[in-house]
Amino acid sequence: MDNLYLILKDYLKKKEEHARKNGNLENFNVLDEIKEKIDEEKEILESITSKDLDKSMLRLAFLNQDQNFYDSYFENIKNNIFNLIKLLKNIKELLKFLTVADKSIILIGGNGSGKSSLADYLKNNISEEILIFPAYKNLLLDDYGDTFYNSKYIQNIQSSIVAKRADVNYNNEDKNILKNSIIALINEHLKKLQKKHEEKSNQEPITMFDKFREIYYQIFPELEINIDTDKRMIYPKKNNMKYTFNLMSEGEKVVVLYIIEVLLAKESSYIIIDEPESHLNLAIVNKLWDMLIEERKDCHFIFISHHIDFITSRNNSELIWCKSFSYPDKWELEKIPDVDNLPKELTVQLIGTKKPVILCEGDKSNSLDYKVYSQLFTEDYSIYPVGGHLEVIRYVKGFSNFLQPTKVYGIIDGDLIEENRIEEYKSQNIIVLPFNEVEMFLLEEEIIKNVLTYPEEKITQKIESFKNKLVEKIENNKEKIVLSKIKKEIDLSFKEKNIENFNSLNDLKEDYKNIFDLASVDDKYSKYMNELEKVLAQKNYMKLLKWCSLKKEVSKGLANQELDSDYVEKAINIISRDKSLREKLKEKYFSILVK
Repeated sequence: MDNLYLILKDYLKKKEEHARKNGNLENFNVLDEIKEKIDEEKEILESITSKDLDKSMLRLAFLNQDQNFYDSYFENIKNNIFNLIKLLKNIKELLKFLTVADKSIILIGGNGSGKSSLADYLKNNISEEILIFPAYKNLLLDDYGDTFYNSKYIQNIQSSIVAKRADVNYNNEDKNILKNSIIALINEHLKKLQKKHEEKSNQEPITMFDKFREIYYQIFPELEINIDTDKRMIYPKKNNMKYTFNLMSEGEKVVVLYIIEVLLAKESSYIIIDEPESHLNLAIVNKLWDMLIEERKDCHFIFISHHIDFITSRNNSELIWCKSFSYPDKWELEKIPDVDNLPKELTVQLIGTKKPVILCEGDKSNSLDYKVYSQLFTEDYSIYPVGGHLEVIRYVKGFSNFLQPTKVYGIIDGDLIEENRIEEYKSQNIIVLPFNEVEMFLLEEEIIKNVLTYPEEKITQKIESFKNKLVEKIENNKEKIVLSKIKKEIDLSFKEKNIENFNSLNDLKEDYKNIFDLASVDDKYSKYMNELEKVLAQKNYMKLLKWCSLKKEVSKGLANQELDSDYVEKAINIISRDKSLREKLKEKYFSILVK
């Protein structure tokens, strides 16, 4: 089979002979430029056969031009060939990203990043090898009345479907597409049964319909799918009750669509599924696509999804980030590796975010840290809770490298972190809260003044009373606070270091000592108790908030008693509503985050 390289070389040879014969020597420079470009791109042109040209939408009108062309055609010929080469190179580069051996692809990215445009671009240029399930899926069949199926066996139906999808006016809403596919499936089934009968074979043929029914039954075991041979249509039965396709649920119908279309897809097709989780719960959608991928190992499956549960639950898949799209044919794609063990769920959430990112402590979006920081930085940042402060530190480092140029910051509780570490963290875009925990931040004096709605004199009295009670509360719990600090240091030591030598009991003991010297606990206890007692003697309110680790005992108990009922909720609410307060707090405690 001739390849495109040989076709073009032969074409140019004829044009050169014609130019020499007619004395159009001034066109030789253009011909030489074309030949040079063709030789430069020999590899990619050789990968396209003359058969492929018929299968694709690459319309090489210039290949069939009348040999008696005018001189002005040369520039058009050059542009056509150069544009063709550009198109082929672009498709080859895109398919490199979308083809991973033995893995499916999950294409992710923000709205407007060009995911659906990429699917359409591939469909319009290698149409027969692309099967697209759009986000909107028409699951309603026309009346079954017409009987145009007699001569339409599977090959004819496939060609008809492909031709429709290749039409630039095709909008994926043609009700006959699914109907024709069902007819194709039934015709193939009946044809094989007829052949068995004619050959008087004892061996039962395995048809596409058999495969369809087997897969479907594993998804919906309570449904029986049968064939109406008169209408060349399928119908379901449930509890021995027969009904029509259109009366099936959306989930039951979309599974029919997926299975049949995938079974009918041409060999080695790229199958692109936009919003594969629509109409289906996660357990069903994963089971379905696992079976279809196994059934069509020759095909390449590409899922376009925003659904985090679906994305994170897919095994044996590669995440591709569609970062940007420039009309008409420029996409920036990036494979997402497992960078520093970054969590896939968070990675998916951060991909394509338009705002800079703040990672904070807390496990869920209902954590107090998230509630406070999402209100404080609501205008300018996207906030994500990621666990403990070690996770914040690790993920800030990992995502700062990965998400460039998007800025990634972290906020962690004070926990009496040493000053030298605070500066080190700051250089890594990690802010250490100048309070023991976020609960103590909400007791910052400026916030209290904005929460309380009493006359100024009474507000002053309430704040003073609260401060005195806080000193008393900390005095009564100072040992608990000091021990809590030492425990955190011990926990941190074990999290930051690992026991590496364990060939003997002595090895374990020595490594254990290196992780945390228990002999130093007495010294630490004395040191921290002395420091706390000095702060208590001074009644330094800000330093007390840095030391206090009593959390709910203070923020819920004491604050509700001395300041206002439901104090924490009111504090978060006032931060949310009062922009001037937010600006003061950000300027005072989070200056590197102020835009």
